Formats: sequence, C-alpha cells, structure tokens
Amino acid sequence: MILYIPKRTKTERTTQEQLQHYIMFCKQHPELQRGKLTPTNPQGLQILWLELADNLNALRGPTRSSAKWKESLMHWKHQLRSRARKLKTHAQATGGGPPISGMPSYIPPEKLTAAKMLRTVLKKMEDREKREEEAIALQRQIVEQNEQMTGVLTQMTQALTSLSEVMAKLSQKLDK
Repeated sequence: MILYIPKRTKTERTTQEQLQHYIMFCKQHPELQRGKLTPTNPQGLQILWLELADNLNALRGPTRSSAKWKESLMHWKHQLRSRARKLKTHAQATGGGPPISGMPSYIPPEKLTAAKMLRTVLKKMEDREKREEEAIALQRQIVEQNEQMTGVLTQMTQALTSLSEVMAKLSQKLDK
C-alpha cells in the first residue's frame, strides 16, 4: 500500500501593495491594533478583519481567509520588531559599526514600506541614544570641571597654609 502525501506548495508572498493597504487600514481603524472588543459592538473586530481580508484579496497577490490574514500580518509585524531589535543591539554593540551580515544593505522596492517603518523605528532609537550620549558627555564635563576646581582649591589651601606659617614667623620676630 502506497500512501500519497501531497506536495506542500510554497505559499504566495504578500505583496507590497497589500502591506501598504494593511498599514493604511490600521491607521484608519486603530481598534484593529488594540484587538479589544467594544461592549456596544462585540462583533466589530471580526467585521473589520473580514473587511480587511476582502480588501486585501481584491488586490494583486495571495488570497487568504480573514484568520490567515490575521496570522500572516501578525507574523510580519513580529519580524519587523525582531529586525529592529537586532539592528539596535548590533548598533549598540559596535557603536554603529558595519552592518550585520545577512541583513541586506540594498533593500528591494517591494520591501520599501517595511524598510521605511523599520528606519523610522531605528531613527527614533538612534535619536534617543544620541540624547543619552550627549547627557553623559555633559556629566563628564561637569565631573572634569569639579576635579579641576578641587585641584585649584587644594593649591589655594596650600598657599594659605604657607602664608599662615610665614605670618606666624613674622609675628614671632616682631614680638621679640
């Protein structure tokens, strides 16, 4: 008896046009991202996912059920966040050194929107790191100035001590 195992076909990739539509739809319907039901419309979330699935299926690219769209788009978001974390960790470890091997230096046009989102996230992270570095540099300057002032005060104390000794000797000579 021979068992027939069907070949797994490679699933068609979501197109850039579909991803862009997803982003715009999420901007118009932020409740989709929160994933919370409203007491006034408990079926609202399912209706939104069905509407989004219909819109995405009408575009060029793969056709999926609302549940499969939800799954694949969540996976895409997790990938973006993971890449952002890896790039941030790498940039922190190398001080902004050469790019991670395996991360494309050239970004193909179909990945451009995802790349823009990733760049925006990374830019915000870099800006925050830059502000933190500036604050640290300012703190170092203050510490250096305090050390210099401590040195000056030590010299002044020594000079005053020497002056006091000279004055004491003069006072002794005058008293004789």
